[in-house]
Amino acid sequence: MTGYNMQRPYTITCPECGVALFPMIAEPAPHFECHIGHRLSPETMMDSQLKRLEVSLSAVMVVMKERAELCRQLEESGLIDRETAIKMAAESDERAREIKKLLELSWMPIPAEL
Repeated sequence: MTGYNMQRPYTITCPECGVALFPMIAEPAPHFECHIGHRLSPETMMDSQLKRLEVSLSAVMVVMKERAELCRQLEESGLIDRETAIKMAAESDERAREIKKLLELSWMPIPAEL
């Protein structure tokens, strides 16, 4: 992979099952609906996306911390040299700290008029 594509997504996916959502339907009240049949209000969609972000970022942070520990264990077992292990562990720890910062930031509140 040469880079990440930051273009506007073609569609929005259901936070319940991950399949594509139909565009917002206004009848009888504004909502999103997926191919499976999940129906979500705009407020529920926004709340569900924030929860998905937290779960996903938390999982990435855990893997970064595990990678740092793996580097330390590989160094202790003599499979990689100390200098490389220290650099690799520090890199993973720093990335975990950056993700933690993202997790600790607050989000704008969901507008009450949705």
